[in-house]
Amino acid sequence: MTDTISPPERLIQRVTQQDIARELGVSQATVSLVMGGSNQARISPHLSQLIRETARRMNYRPNLAARQLVGKGSRMVGVIVGHPTDTCQALAAQAIAAGLFRRQYFAFACHGGRTPEELADCINQCASCGVDGIINLDPAISGHAPRAEMLADQFSCLVHAAPTHNGACSVVMDEAHGLRLAVHYLHERGHRRIAAAAPPTGCGHLVVNPLDGYKAEMASLGLDVEPGWIHEPEAYLPTRQTAAAAVEQWVAAGGVTAIIAGNDYWAIGLMQELRRRGLRVPDDVAVIGQGNQPAGQIHEPSLTTIDVRRVLLAKPLIEMLERLVSGPEIPSPERRLLIEPRLIVRQSA
Repeated sequence: MTDTISPPERLIQRVTQQDIARELGVSQATVSLVMGGSNQARISPHLSQLIRETARRMNYRPNLAARQLVGKGSRMVGVIVGHPTDTCQALAAQAIAAGLFRRQYFAFACHGGRTPEELADCINQCASCGVDGIINLDPAISGHAPRAEMLADQFSCLVHAAPTHNGACSVVMDEAHGLRLAVHYLHERGHRRIAAAAPPTGCGHLVVNPLDGYKAEMASLGLDVEPGWIHEPEAYLPTRQTAAAAVEQWVAAGGVTAIIAGNDYWAIGLMQELRRRGLRVPDDVAVIGQGNQPAGQIHEPSLTTIDVRRVLLAKPLIEMLERLVSGPEIPSPERRLLIEPRLIVRQSA
């Protein structure tokens, strides 16, 4: 029987700039100018677009080794991700990879781990690929000074997607503003006894605590924050026991009528525990999550949530990294960019 599986060398047929030039009937020098992003004043916009479209159609990939030999960099960017169950972070990583590809970069995804040894492995993997820079999506690294410094010591071109201790470049979702939005909305709905939790990072270190937004909005509305109304979970995911303990703290003992959970997974766990206790959501207790995870849309009742829109971080993260790679040092006022979340209202509040 004939083997129908194509050999690897037939699956990986590298397209060169000569192939593109031959396809279009132009010189290789013209293709090189366009694909290398050099001065293209002598090349018409129409021809430049045609060359790029042909390169995409022919599945052209730059020769990384050749670029490094002539000092142009690898066009490879390391993307460090955190908790594997955070689908919002995964979607952000996908958006970053797509954005990098459109700019003729390659994304190398790596898990930062939870220990110095695991982070060292991640750093070694990125270094072995010769990455031009790093985009870090893991708040457990950004928010933990020794780990953030460990990363900064190895890579000068580094952008975080969370606040950092050392003033490194970052594009940050303003989670404190998100909690202010939630408190304001619940107050408009008649709630006065509102509890809240910080988004659990799994590291116990927060440079900017989102709960500051909760406290500020409660104060601006003239609402007291009673002892026990604030919850700071250590685990990213709840268990039945931890969800029950939180409900006991907030509802049974604290008498709250609305809860802003640390993330959507916690919100769903709390709603299930409230149901076990015979309490109705939102009639007895309103619940708001954080993250806009897909699971919240299909839960019954569907989950009102603070949409941190991490996909929106992709473009400014890439742009800031490109500035670091290609230009002079970024001035301090421009090293941190804030993006505001939004509140998505569904059935749970």
